[in-house]
Amino acid sequence: MTKQRDTQDTLRTLGVTPDKAFGQNFVQVPSVIDDIIRFGKPQEGEVIVEIGPGLGALTKELATFGPMHAVEIEHAFARYIREHVRGVTVHEDDIRGFDLSEIGSDLVIFGNIPYSFSSEILFYLLDNALRNGTRMVKRAVLLVQKEFAERVASGPGPKIYGIPSVRTAILANTRLGPVFPGDIFYPVASVESQVLELRFLAEPRFTIADDLHFKHLLAVCFGTRRRKIFNSLSSSGQYNETVLSAALNDLAIDPDSRVEAISPEQFVGLSNRLFASSSA
Repeated sequence: MTKQRDTQDTLRTLGVTPDKAFGQNFVQVPSVIDDIIRFGKPQEGEVIVEIGPGLGALTKELATFGPMHAVEIEHAFARYIREHVRGVTVHEDDIRGFDLSEIGSDLVIFGNIPYSFSSEILFYLLDNALRNGTRMVKRAVLLVQKEFAERVASGPGPKIYGIPSVRTAILANTRLGPVFPGDIFYPVASVESQVLELRFLAEPRFTIADDLHFKHLLAVCFGTRRRKIFNSLSSSGQYNETVLSAALNDLAIDPDSRVEAISPEQFVGLSNRLFASSSA
């Protein structure tokens, strides 16, 4: 209870009320921070960036490994970190629009990610991990909702397999870490959380001909996930059925397969073929 009172007192002093819309939940159990550090294994010499440090529970431990950066959207928290944690360069900004090149490359990202913005932040990292042949992000160690972590790490087959699973598999290896109950936070969360690590590759596993087309194809497929792959795409009215049938046959994809059964490599191959036919 002491930690919770300390957190409440600090928030009151800063004039901040935790906002559920922004997913502001603060870790108040020191052993949880230790578990995240032990799992994430930050190293001296790495360029560490924390997303949303809040009141600095994790920041204080990360800063022991050397100078680091933090991206914080809340002005009161940015000021608090500047005043209370040495060795941290604070960027007062929204991570979803932040230019990582301001910091460097091969960055190691840590963060207790708001549940409501988990997908946006994941896709931001995926979109910015590689730039013009340079790996901007080497690793990301994120505390997220357990269900979301499992979705990101899922392979084809289960119902939880979806767009986050496919896009992540193309750019990174995943590793699931410790699971924590909701009462580690203030305010208490209603779900369990889990640490998720993304280890980004130096280049994508599969080459995507057109990124926008690929993202659109995934949206169409998983927007009608209960349907078969051929029906999902043909019913959208955007693909010639003859061309679609030929592409599925070339990739050895059963047209009656559910979208959850299609591998990331097959999705990329399908997108590339359909894009090439539309551009011819």
